[in-house]
Amino acid sequence: MNGQEPPRIAAWLLKRLAAGSNRESLIGDLTEQYPRKRSSAWYWRQAVIAIVASAYQDLRDHKWLAVRAILTASAFRLVEKFLLGFVMLNIFDGFAWTMTLPPVTRE
Repeated sequence: MNGQEPPRIAAWLLKRLAAGSNRESLIGDLTEQYPRKRSSAWYWRQAVIAIVASAYQDLRDHKWLAVRAILTASAFRLVEKFLLGFVMLNIFDGFAWTMTLPPVTRE
C-alpha cells in the first residue's frame, strides 16, 4: 500500500513549522503509526492539524508579541510603500522628461 517512510514534504514541514514541548514525540508517534496501514492523506492531515494547532497555541501564549510583530510589519510596509513610491516617481518623471522629443516641423 504505502512505503515505510511518510511523505517527505509533509514530514519536512512538520519538523520545521511545528513547535511546542512535545514536538519531537508528536513527530515520532506519527512516523511510527504511518507504516501501520495509514495513508499519505492521513499523514498530511495530521501534519497540517499539528502545525495549525501549534501556531494557534503560540499566538495564544504570546499575544503581545504577535501584536508587536504585526504592528512592526505594518510600519515597515508603510515605509516601503512611501520610499518605493518616491523613488519610482522620481525615476519615471526623469524618464518622461528625457524621452520627450520636440515635435517634427516641415518646412
